[in-house]
This record gives sequence, structure tokens and C-alpha cells, in this order.
Amino acid sequence: MIKKEEIKEKVAEFEVSTQDKILTYLKRNEKLSKEMLKSLQFIRKYYFWRSLFNGFKIALVILVVILGVVTWDNIVQFFSAYSSGDIGRGVSDAIREGLEKN
Repeated sequence: MIKKEEIKEKVAEFEVSTQDKILTYLKRNEKLSKEMLKSLQFIRKYYFWRSLFNGFKIALVILVVILGVVTWDNIVQFFSAYSSGDIGRGVSDAIREGLEKN
């Protein structure tokens, strides 16, 4: 028959080996979790800067549209003067006249 002491020794060895395995799994899990955290932080920063630059691009397009609407009369006058052969009138004259009107 198996003695009680032998059984206790086998159970103790099994518990120690199981605890060691669990400890190695936990250490590996901690390492993987840190790597995932670094990756997620990089992705979060990337999306922040991407959204910031997208907002900047949209603001720039809106600014160009607003400036185009405000100076549309000057643009039309410049090209009509250019097409009629009145090249002596430059861009600066068209801008100055537009500013005087507004």
C-alpha cells in the first residue's frame, strides 16, 4: 500500500509544479498585456493626430471657400479685364479695389 507520507509528498510536488506553471503563465500574460498597452497607446495617439489634421484640412477648405466667395467680384473683374486685353491692370489693383468696396 501507498503510505500517507508518499501521497502528501506527491501532492506537494504537484502543487509546487502547478504553482510554478501558473507563475510563468502570469509573467507571460503581464508581458503581453504591456505590449498590448503600448500598441493601443500608439493607435490612440495616431487617431488623435489624424483627426486633428483632418479638422485642419476641413477648416482650410472652408477658409478657401469663404475667401473665394468674398473676393469673387474681384476675380471676375480681373479675368474680364485680362480677357478684354487690359493687361495693365494687375492683381494688386483688383485686390485694392475689392478691399475699398468691402
